[in-house]
Amino acid sequence: MKGLFLKDLYTLVLSYRKNLIIVLVLYGIISFVSQMDFLFLMMLPIMVFYTMTSVTLDDSCHWDRYARTLPISASQVVLSKYLVSLFFVGSAFLYSLTLGSLRILLSHQDPMSFCMMLVSFLAGSLFLMSIVLPAVFQWGPDKARNVLLTLFIVFFIGIYLLSQESWFVSLLRQGSFHMGWALLPFVFSLAVLCLFFSYLISARIYARKEF
Repeated sequence: MKGLFLKDLYTLVLSYRKNLIIVLVLYGIISFVSQMDFLFLMMLPIMVFYTMTSVTLDDSCHWDRYARTLPISASQVVLSKYLVSLFFVGSAFLYSLTLGSLRILLSHQDPMSFCMMLVSFLAGSLFLMSIVLPAVFQWGPDKARNVLLTLFIVFFIGIYLLSQESWFVSLLRQGSFHMGWALLPFVFSLAVLCLFFSYLISARIYARKEF
């Protein structure tokens, strides 16, 4: 299990090290210049899509066919993908927490509001992971990426259109902060539960595949 995790981790880090550094530095600089915390918080869901490429790299060298000859189960192969995804999302969480704390110190922003946003993005990234990984195992990285990108665009267009409606804006302003803190534990627990069932679904999909 440790070997599978390290294989995926080293492959992603070595393949995308320069790209990751550029993205992290660029997002950090732009977020400070534009004073938009949303930008470095976006690193959490972005990391989920980065880990999709580990499946692409496995496909390119037919690693899954070789893995079937090893004394490892299908569930262990799938679990390694989930663990690597959690590692990258966790790293993005620490990155956002560090930059957010620095922004709070420099600009004297409300730390509680930022913390709620950060935890919300973490829960959202777990939900996203629950959808992305089964889709990748079911359809393959390329087709899954197109489907998920379409859903991603539709979601944000929907949020943008709702933000233009006065009733939606007023609803968010009326006690949304306290309600958000009350709902966060439930939402986060639901995200973890969805991730668990997502793993079971992915393991079943992978076990039935022929390479």
